[in-house]
Amino acid sequence: MILAQRMILLRFVRWAILSIAIACACSSFLSIAQALDWHPVPQWNGTPSGFFFNSMAQGEILALAILALIAERVYWMSFLLLPGLWLSQSRGGWIALALGLIAVWVRRPLILLCLVLAATAYWTYHPSSSDYQRLLIWRAAWTHLTFWGNGFGSFWDLWIGNPAWWPIYVHNDYLQTVFELGIWSAIPFAFVAWIGGQTSSRYWPLFIAFLFMATFSMPLHIPFALTLWLLAIASIIGDYYGSLETTCFALPERSGD
Repeated sequence: MILAQRMILLRFVRWAILSIAIACACSSFLSIAQALDWHPVPQWNGTPSGFFFNSMAQGEILALAILALIAERVYWMSFLLLPGLWLSQSRGGWIALALGLIAVWVRRPLILLCLVLAATAYWTYHPSSSDYQRLLIWRAAWTHLTFWGNGFGSFWDLWIGNPAWWPIYVHNDYLQTVFELGIWSAIPFAFVAWIGGQTSSRYWPLFIAFLFMATFSMPLHIPFALTLWLLAIASIIGDYYGSLETTCFALPERSGD
């Protein structure tokens, strides 16, 4: 029974991934048009962003979509997304994609954690102007942490700096979760840690790439990125229960006469 439900789930995940990938390919082609100074869709800044509200979001979404297509073995379609990723100039998108590709072959969380720490150390010593803004936002969120949390969406009401400005998001989904939920954030963190331990799933690299993005960005608040992550989680859980059913209900070997 579980095996049949898993097949239905994985079929749904595949079609959902392909649907998102088609939209991402269209956005990638639109980025080429924007780079050629044709703007059927307004841009938030000077960098081509396709259908999305800024180039950072496009870069992160396309990186995750490429990893999803690799998981589904639709390799040819992933090449359609590369122009949009390149034109987005998203540093985080490229690093997350590289980390996800490494995770395809290296299924050791501690090794990948060392790579993330190395990337963090490099970022610390080579910050950009936007990185300095992130540090200011993180400091404001850190100083306003409470034991029980401030509630969902509470960071929207926080003004920081002098003169005051409104960052809306923490740009670190872990810190924002703790800011909003306090001690209760241990529950989703424990669930994420359990999912992260299912290294045999083909969607594990996408899951890891998303976790990296959540350190420096806000993929939980980008609908396409969040959808891809949730599809990866659903696939990982399906793989877990599929292997569990196979283990529990495997026929015992017949002993020789």
